[in-house]
Amino acid sequence: MARLFIGQKEIQFVNDLTKEWVKDVVGQVIHYFPVSSIKSDVHGVYNEAVRKIFENPIKLPARVGQPEWTSKTTNFGPDIEAKIEVMIQYRDLLDKGIVLSEGDFFTFDDFLYEVLTFVSLNNIFGLAEYTNAWKLTGRSARLNQLELQNIPLPRLTPEDVQK
Repeated sequence: MARLFIGQKEIQFVNDLTKEWVKDVVGQVIHYFPVSSIKSDVHGVYNEAVRKIFENPIKLPARVGQPEWTSKTTNFGPDIEAKIEVMIQYRDLLDKGIVLSEGDFFTFDDFLYEVLTFVSLNNIFGLAEYTNAWKLTGRSARLNQLELQNIPLPRLTPEDVQK
């Protein structure tokens, strides 16, 4: 579409509509746990932290895809892994001052995922300089391998299982 007909008002209108649609119509949320690079003890050579310290969880409206389950056999027996794609509205992140990062964690349903990648999506009206959403790709993480004391995962009660 020609730039002549698309101005800031139209871009803002599309951002407001998609933000409202994700929040009010879709109704899915993730709990995002950013790793604190200041509080975590990062190794000087490898630039990795063995013991990660997390900031407080952030509840984000999102559009979450169906997890893709794969199974493989390792030296320790069968292993099941899930990959999932999550779309988060760009303007919502900007308004809340949230910066996404690879290596952060998020929860959806009863599972914990680690952020593998995040990419910008959906240029608005073909104008590449305007972003509409971020796509996170997450891989399931094991709780027993990480120390995540401040991450409250949703747990099913026996009554929920019976339903």
